[in-house]
Amino acid sequence: MRPCLQVAQRYSARRPLQRALQSSALWHRSRATRQPSRRADGSQRRQRSTWAPATAAVHADAGIDKTSHDSDVAPPIGLSTTFDDGADHVYSRISAPTRERCEAVLAALEGGGGARAVLFASGNAATHAVLASLAARARENGRTPRVATDGIGYHGTRDAVAALGPAVEMVGGAADLGEGDVVWLESPRNPDLRVPDVAGACAGPADVVVDATFAPLAQRLLDDDVACVIHSATKGLGGHSDLLGGVAITRDGELADRLAWHRTAAGAAPGSLDCWLLLRSLRTLDVRVTRQNATAQRVAEALEASGLLQRVLYPGLASHPDHAVATRQMTSYGSILAVECRSEAAARALPETLALFRSATSLGGVESLAEWRRKYDDAVSPLLVRLSIGLEDPDDLIDDLLSALRRLE
Repeated sequence: MRPCLQVAQRYSARRPLQRALQSSALWHRSRATRQPSRRADGSQRRQRSTWAPATAAVHADAGIDKTSHDSDVAPPIGLSTTFDDGADHVYSRISAPTRERCEAVLAALEGGGGARAVLFASGNAATHAVLASLAARARENGRTPRVATDGIGYHGTRDAVAALGPAVEMVGGAADLGEGDVVWLESPRNPDLRVPDVAGACAGPADVVVDATFAPLAQRLLDDDVACVIHSATKGLGGHSDLLGGVAITRDGELADRLAWHRTAAGAAPGSLDCWLLLRSLRTLDVRVTRQNATAQRVAEALEASGLLQRVLYPGLASHPDHAVATRQMTSYGSILAVECRSEAAARALPETLALFRSATSLGGVESLAEWRRKYDDAVSPLLVRLSIGLEDPDDLIDDLLSALRRLE
């Protein structure tokens, strides 16, 4: 009997919800281990785990969601919330066709063979689910997990830790961590672009989780034995500032089961439209980030050479304190940079003085954004302005920034 039918029967029999959701996790695992498709002559297609990111983004979901739309080149959006008995899906809070396609692509992009992606309604939902799932595993082994970070980082992560209350203990980054504890890193870190030594962190006994939102496709973190990689899909993965989502990717099958269970139990599943928009955006992820990262490098170099700023923070600059680590760990340096102005007044005014950069929060989209970060996070220096580089011509962006900085002198 299909696992999804077992789920349906357990619901109808009013058995405990957790058992039904655990069966759902087993179903997710069986879907994630499908064999590579074969050509008409019987020969096996190239393994998906060996595809380059640009290829995986376009083809990693091939053969998934076989429906009456098989001849469609562009995948349709599946809006149904419930499905016939005997179908591949039961109820969309557990799984859905468009979400499954999107997860297949995300797993291929981040981890290749053996990786599983679990999509959530937002980046913070993914963060909370990862922390809650790791905490639950630690408690089952008789301990309250300690969570260590490498600095200020994203304020939403601090909120997620606080929301878990006594289930976890927040400690400093230098804490003596053991098995069942969690090291939470951001690579690069928001908003100051520090880059942690991920391989070094993985040498210890604690589970290492890395938020890689600032640099999609630039790191192969699961190869460093990271327990889980998360992204706010709202940012670079989505890339068009028109969807909300988050994703956790892991090669730990038991953790992936827990994440799928948590998503269903908490009602944190993303909607079909957001999944479809994300899937469409992933097709062009490689070309977008390649252009954006190259432009960010040029912008950072021009700003540093201008002498109009106190400091430019970008891992691709030799002056960056973690440039050596970033060069070893990353294939490119991302599309986000930060600048420190000479005064708080200039930092406050810069986003509104720019013509091509929109003064707005978020990052990773096709449009360039500038944000005085202190507005949203009191822990950030009042001199810092975060810049998200879009797809505009680099010379136009450089001219816009230099002209604005000169006007503010």
